Amino acid sequence: MSEAPTGWPGYMRFPTAAKYLDCAESMIRKLVAAGDLSTTLVGADKRIPKASLDAYVARGMAAMPPGTGVDACLAEIRAAPR
Repeated sequence: MSEAPTGWPGYMRFPTAAKYLDCAESMIRKLVAAGDLSTTLVGADKRIPKASLDAYVARGMAAMPPGTGVDACLAEIRAAPR
C-alpha cells in the first residue's frame, strides 16, 4: 500500500474516505453504521472527519498483537540476510 498523499481534506465524502483508507466505500458505510467512524453534516452532505479516520487506524494498530504489524515486518526485513 502506498503512503497517503498530503493535503487530505478535514472532512471527507464517503468515496474520498475510502480512498484515504484504501478500502471499498461499502466498508466505510459499514464502519459508520457500526459507530466506528463518526460523521458530521456539511450542508446536506454527510462527511467523515479526517480525525475520525485517523483515530480508527490508530485503534486498529493499537489492537494488533505484539510481533505483528508494520514494526514487525520492518524488523524482519532488516534482519534478513542480504
